[in-house]
Amino acid sequence: MRQKEEDMAKRREAKRQKEMEEKSKEESEKKEESDRKQKEAEEQQAAEEAKKKAEEQKEKEQKDEENKKRMEQEAKVLREQQAMLNVLRVLQKLSSATPDTFDALNKELEQVLATELPQTGAQQTVLKAEADRVLEYAKLYVQEVSGKA
Repeated sequence: MRQKEEDMAKRREAKRQKEMEEKSKEESEKKEESDRKQKEAEEQQAAEEAKKKAEEQKEKEQKDEENKKRMEQEAKVLREQQAMLNVLRVLQKLSSATPDTFDALNKELEQVLATELPQTGAQQTVLKAEADRVLEYAKLYVQEVSGKA
């Protein structure tokens, strides 16, 4: 009888040991699953952050490009305006030319037309026509004044 009790006790102990091992194994599996899910979540979060960062970088590059184009356009408009003003300044001088100043002003007009007129953009044809008109007017005026003197 004692032998049976000892066998029973051993079986109970073996059963408890087996249950504890199974419970430990289950807990280990649960922890591994939890760790795997946490790692997946961290990887997904890192991927989302990288995607967001890439989008922000792309937006920044787009804004920089737009700003660069806008600045270039503003600079072009400013160059055109400055060239146009230079041509108009010489035309104004030429419109009040005298026989003494006509040759120097005509030469100055030729130089300004050669250097500045190509930079006037859309106003180039209008300015060229105006330059021709003012030059013709100044020639006639100088001839008339020279003829009377």
